[in-house]
Amino acid sequence: MTIKQLLFELEKWIPTQIAWSKDNVGIQVGEVESKIQNILLALDLNLEIIEEAKSKSANLIITHHPLFFNPARSITSNTLQGKLTIELLKNNISCYAAHTNLDSVNGGVNTTLANLLDLKEIKILAPLQDSLCKFIVFVPEKNVEQVAKAIHSVGGGMFLKYDKCSFRTKGTGTFRGSSDSKPAIGKPNKFEYAKEIKIEILTEHWKISEILKAVRENHPYEEIAYDIIPLNNTHHNFGLGAYGLLKKKMKSIEFLKFVKNKLKVSAIRYSGNISSVSKVAVCGGSGSKYLLNAIQKGADAFITSDISYHTFQEYSEKILLIDAGHYETEHHVLPSLQKNLEKIIYNHKGTSKVHVSHKMKNPVSYL
Repeated sequence: MTIKQLLFELEKWIPTQIAWSKDNVGIQVGEVESKIQNILLALDLNLEIIEEAKSKSANLIITHHPLFFNPARSITSNTLQGKLTIELLKNNISCYAAHTNLDSVNGGVNTTLANLLDLKEIKILAPLQDSLCKFIVFVPEKNVEQVAKAIHSVGGGMFLKYDKCSFRTKGTGTFRGSSDSKPAIGKPNKFEYAKEIKIEILTEHWKISEILKAVRENHPYEEIAYDIIPLNNTHHNFGLGAYGLLKKKMKSIEFLKFVKNKLKVSAIRYSGNISSVSKVAVCGGSGSKYLLNAIQKGADAFITSDISYHTFQEYSEKILLIDAGHYETEHHVLPSLQKNLEKIIYNHKGTSKVHVSHKMKNPVSYL
């Protein structure tokens, strides 16, 4: 199995299209046509992790944070980015970043954090916007199952916990082909009626090209009638943050100690005059911008990181606001990523091993 093939399968779970528009997710460095040896997972890339990859015969490192947040003007040993890039290339190691796309999926950063806190009835805090469209195609009755199967085979018609979703309506299509036409039904220059089925499906806009390809390969008409309609619906499979209910209501001080214990942290920053906590919202990493979402959902507490002094001050009367650390709220996702990669490798009868790094370091120290 090549790196390219593995990443193709991985991105069915964490599509790059759901990442923040300014985020640099995906392959950072390397030769994607190389055969996979082993894989090493880490939150960030550093020289120690490259050495660890070498020791484990890993030729692919997958990090959460991208090596390149911004385009590099040069690659030299005078910068850390340059040193890391040179070491990767010198040792034939590829590097891939799964950042805000890994934040935004079930089993990603935020649902992992919510599950770690034993929350129930977990939902997305800020569902993805402007990603959905309705695809409609008109098919002769006898070909409808063949075309529908082709659409579903490339991921069309998936909705929450369901797949192969569609709505079908019977109708009559009319047409007249020119002298140059080769109609599948009727004859050129003759007005025709055809019994047809309208198939409607919900899908993401990035799947449309594959859906159209599948339809063209299975539809009998030389000219296919179809519609693509952008929707304002939110996407409830993808989005940032998560929220849910505690198994039992806790007093604020009890909940703060509970968070420290679950996240295995020595210190947290917090503010808030909330007496008890029942509903909790989370956003791993720098999630302050979703604080209002948490308040709107009725959360008693919001756990994230990189919270400013003035944010603590402004919202202390509205919610228990907890800064549990950037590293501390994100690194828990790596075993979930490991599990998904191992499943892909197993399904393709591979033998590669997936390791979570033991050389990761929190860049922030506490005294």
